[in-house]
Amino acid sequence: MRNTGLLLIHVKGGASIGLGHLFRTMAVADAVRTLAGMSVLFLHNGAEAVSRLLEARRFDHRSLDDGPHGRLELSRLLARLEGAGPMVYIADSKEDLREEITLIRTHGIPVVLMDNMTPARLSADTNIYPMAHFDHTSLDWTGYGGEVLGGGDWVPVARRIVDARTDLRSAEERESILVTMGGEDPNGLTLRVMRVMDDIDPATEVKVVLGFAFGFKAEAYQLNKRMGDRFTIIENVADMEKHMAKAGLAITALGTTIYELAFLGVPTIVISNYREDARDERVLNRLGWVTALGFHAGLSDPGLRELIVSLWQDPVRRAAMSSRGSNLIDGRGAERIAGEVMRLMMAQLAPRRANAARRM
Repeated sequence: MRNTGLLLIHVKGGASIGLGHLFRTMAVADAVRTLAGMSVLFLHNGAEAVSRLLEARRFDHRSLDDGPHGRLELSRLLARLEGAGPMVYIADSKEDLREEITLIRTHGIPVVLMDNMTPARLSADTNIYPMAHFDHTSLDWTGYGGEVLGGGDWVPVARRIVDARTDLRSAEERESILVTMGGEDPNGLTLRVMRVMDDIDPATEVKVVLGFAFGFKAEAYQLNKRMGDRFTIIENVADMEKHMAKAGLAITALGTTIYELAFLGVPTIVISNYREDARDERVLNRLGWVTALGFHAGLSDPGLRELIVSLWQDPVRRAAMSSRGSNLIDGRGAERIAGEVMRLMMAQLAPRRANAARRM
């Protein structure tokens, strides 16, 4: 590892988790490599889709088991990395990681938690809530002495998404609809949306993205064939930002993708995979660029069809939604998180430099 420091990023992905945590931490990792020159090592749960994405983006990575055996692996890894220079640890996880944090801090490594609401947050050096729809001050921080950061300014957006914002056409001028239900789509929502799209003008291009770990590919192609090849189906998209930038409407699930769409001014319909998303949906609806429809099992096909058609045929409403989304975040969230990593690294180095100066 280079002497400029090492960032350890612990993240999980898979059928029950999705890949959103991975995508936003990769945006942070890119910013850290670019701005700070730090090396990055991803630690993950071994899901095939996670490994494939990290390899495609040329990130060093290794898998760790869940539970005590995984903590033993982590302990051995940290022991091997002793002397590699200053390190910072980021975990993007909703799990209670108190035992992992205790282990990491015995090695003198600062800890950053992202999107964590468990008691573990009170043991971290920094907590970051990279969302515009969650008020982190609503949590109890009594006695906590670290940093708490959050809101739209801290939403990490990949550099390629930021670059795609140049020379965007207005939402009402864009001529395609984008259906993207995440890397996994555990409930097959893509198929459901495809089935209700028969009332959309045939001249409108509808792009359907099948994610890296999409489990219904054969069904999607068969359905498209039965519907007369109505859709443009795209797999393993490497340039998602180009398709987002051309979309006048997107239909997606609740996840990190909504903020990429917001940044590119894409009016968005959200269908949730989980009942517990209800609170987030209420806030998102108030923010204005999203129309959140609730838990998928409570949504009727006629109601979904009516909303898609009515919104597509209302360019004025889509323009207003686009404006609210594009003004919500500035695209510098990954840089800000990289700055926080650099601050923690420098704080870690300060005592070492002071000791070295005393020895001179």
